[in-house]
Amino acid sequence: PAWLGVSFNQTMPNFFLPLFIGHHDLRDTEKCSTRVHGEREPRLMKTLATVNSAPTMHATHSDSFALTPMQAAMLLGSLRRGPAFELQQLVVKLEANVDIDRLLGAWREGVARHPMLRVRMAWQGRATPSQGVEPQVDVEMACHSTDDLDLFLTQDRDRGIDLSVAPTFRLALLNAQSTQPVLVFSHHHAMLDGRSVRLLVEEVFARYGARDGQPLPAAKDAFRAHCEALQRTSPTAARDYFLAALD
Repeated sequence: PAWLGVSFNQTMPNFFLPLFIGHHDLRDTEKCSTRVHGEREPRLMKTLATVNSAPTMHATHSDSFALTPMQAAMLLGSLRRGPAFELQQLVVKLEANVDIDRLLGAWREGVARHPMLRVRMAWQGRATPSQGVEPQVDVEMACHSTDDLDLFLTQDRDRGIDLSVAPTFRLALLNAQSTQPVLVFSHHHAMLDGRSVRLLVEEVFARYGARDGQPLPAAKDAFRAHCEALQRTSPTAARDYFLAALD
């Protein structure tokens, strides 16, 4: 195979935000609170000042859709905790003699195929954050030479991810001309979970190794449908359950 192994880095949260947070007005920071590690914090983590001081976001498209409650919690955590919060890094060890153009082409094909890889969020001045799919995005892969992978990962993590601009990930190819090249895929957890990343990487490298050159059909926008289904579901039962379980 073109890839030999993977490792995974993540800046992990040290608490769980309420799962029904996305159903409340972001401008209302005092309505409700929940118990976190034995302390009572404002229901929306007193994020009003942080949100209002954030850079102006791009206007959403007419086909924008709501975040899931978990996405909203991760977004608020990132605004409060800093750019590295919920950033994930997948480190892929590659075989020698990487075809850079072919690899980048495989990633671009994946981005064109999967709408979720073209999503960006908007929250500035909004009661509720939203997300929308860009028709096209620029996908680049930065090439670096380094003897210190840990230092590179730290510096990359400190850059954070701007969720207001698609794509909400970046690619870096380290030591491409060596016998041990490494690909670093950095992304925000609000956009992709661990299982999705694994499937994506498998698909990308399958396309990298394919010889027929035939593009795969576009994937269904299943995540949008999931978000829209959640909006049609009353959060009351879930809220009551988790408040009782976490009390």
